[in-house]
Amino acid sequence: MSPWRSFTQPVYQLEGLSLWRIRPRVKQIKSRKRGAALAMMLAFLFAEICLAITILSLLWWFAPPNEVPDLLTFMLTLMVEGSTFFAVAAFASYAITVAFLHPFYVAAGFAMYLNRRAELEAWDVEQELRRAFAT
Repeated sequence: MSPWRSFTQPVYQLEGLSLWRIRPRVKQIKSRKRGAALAMMLAFLFAEICLAITILSLLWWFAPPNEVPDLLTFMLTLMVEGSTFFAVAAFASYAITVAFLHPFYVAAGFAMYLNRRAELEAWDVEQELRRAFAT
């Protein structure tokens, strides 16, 4: 469990390194990109929370018109009563949210990984070309 999981997971799954070489490689991949990966994770976390609350608010929007209190009272009533209905609705809204957002989260992390790999390998190629064509 890491805030950089979507960014570093391809190292574990795709690079096929031994256990002794994985840790330095992950450290190399995360260097100077740790903040961007953390910011991406936090952005998706906030999007997940907002979307889950939005889906949960559909209970209020589709409630019968004669039984609708204000939204805050409605949500607090559902949560305080500890109803099984609210637990199921909260679980369903979170499951829908994760099913929708998680592929984008994984794709964004993988794109960051590919970008970092391109940066590292291009730097190596540049150094070799400078050595080869040194005047």
